[in-house]
Amino acid sequence: MTCPHCREDARCKGLRGRAALTLLGALRFERHYYHCRHCGRGSSPLDQALGLTAGDLSPAAEEVVCLAGVQASFAEAASRTLSRLAGLRVSESTAQRATEAAGGRVEKAQAAGQTFGPAQPWAWHKDADGCTVGYLSADATGVGQQGPAPGQGAEGRMAYVGMIYNPVPADRQRWADPHGRRPAWQARYVAQLQPLAALSEPLRRQGGQVGLDQAQRWIALSDGGELPARGGGDLGLLPRGGVFERVGQGLAPRPGGGGASLADVVVPAPQAGGGPGGVGGLAGLGPEGAAPGGTPEV
Repeated sequence: MTCPHCREDARCKGLRGRAALTLLGALRFERHYYHCRHCGRGSSPLDQALGLTAGDLSPAAEEVVCLAGVQASFAEAASRTLSRLAGLRVSESTAQRATEAAGGRVEKAQAAGQTFGPAQPWAWHKDADGCTVGYLSADATGVGQQGPAPGQGAEGRMAYVGMIYNPVPADRQRWADPHGRRPAWQARYVAQLQPLAALSEPLRRQGGQVGLDQAQRWIALSDGGELPARGGGDLGLLPRGGVFERVGQGLAPRPGGGGASLADVVVPAPQAGGGPGGVGGLAGLGPEGAAPGGTPEV
């Protein structure tokens, strides 16, 4: 066979054993092993066909390990979460290697311009004026960090999270299809530990995936921390060069939106108690009703 590393000829050296951890338990099997005299590296085509990683995890098991690895510490994922939820027993180092390797692949894919999620334009719902509306949001959240030694604390970091979403109005007549079944809540998220400005490009690509430019109006929700107040604090002017403005580069709302667009309206996110920037001051700006979990839509 052709060596996958250097494209020279590789010779079969017989059958070699391999162990793999799957969602159905541990397996052990034999497969043909090939060695390349040119580069000195070996390979097994069956490993690639099965999607086995260096950590002897099947693709499904690796996905579950990585999901657990980003929820809490690697130690808790290995000793508690995985064994209780999936019956998997892995070491802390395996959980760490699998999670960090997946993160590295995502980082490379994002740097190469890859956009995750299918390209499927959404059917945008309407506001009180009858115009279709696309919603954007960005915020920061603290992420705890673990020190180099077990149990040792470290300074936390801020992760920025961006969202493009299509809330479902309570009024059926504002649905994209008023005569159809109740639509599902639609949202795309991007998150990173990079500066806020770096969030705009992956968020812009997600907007292209879901057809944000087909919405007649855009409304951006923010906590308003860096937005100059207008109209008693209920509205903010979009700062030039801000993350939302960069999302709009290459995308633009469809004509016929009555002049309102992302460039002229940014709505601060609802605050607890309905104070300045709260739901009470935003009632007429977007779909009305309750989002999943009882959160008011604005």
